Amino acid sequence: MCMKYEIYCQQPNDDHNYNMNARQYCRSRSIEDLGPKGRLAIFRNETIASKVRQFIMDNDLHEPPCITKYGFWIGLSDRIHEGEYVWSDGVSLCHEDYRNWAPGEPNNNTNKKPSIGQDCVQLWFRFDNDGQWDDEYCDVKPKGFICEIPDPYCHSESST
Repeated sequence: MCMKYEIYCQQPNDDHNYNMNARQYCRSRSIEDLGPKGRLAIFRNETIASKVRQFIMDNDLHEPPCITKYGFWIGLSDRIHEGEYVWSDGVSLCHEDYRNWAPGEPNNNTNKKPSIGQDCVQLWFRFDNDGQWDDEYCDVKPKGFICEIPDPYCHSESST
């Protein structure tokens, strides 16, 4: 089964549960009413990641009015154990896996939340980073987000 990717512009600046709200929204998405549910996007290979990043840039979704806070949540975080990144399906990011960290990332910056640091990952479109990965505070700034939804009608890994 292949995945359908949905890209959403920046969340409203409301209750600050930004990453959690994005995760919950993706889990509510499905191709059919009782079909498999979605999740924040997982990019285990460069091919899919590049297609999604290119779609975002080709459609100017990486800049206002779609995004003013410079990024899109994806399904990677180190919330449970600092430095151990886990995808939204529960699989750890291993050393030999595809990675696309921006230079100097992840850095677990603690300036805004000293007790927590940066635990959620975004595709970052700031400072000439064209959708590279950046660890970010999960609840400080609203972001856009990318859901992946299993498509029961598609049986090829090549579609987006």
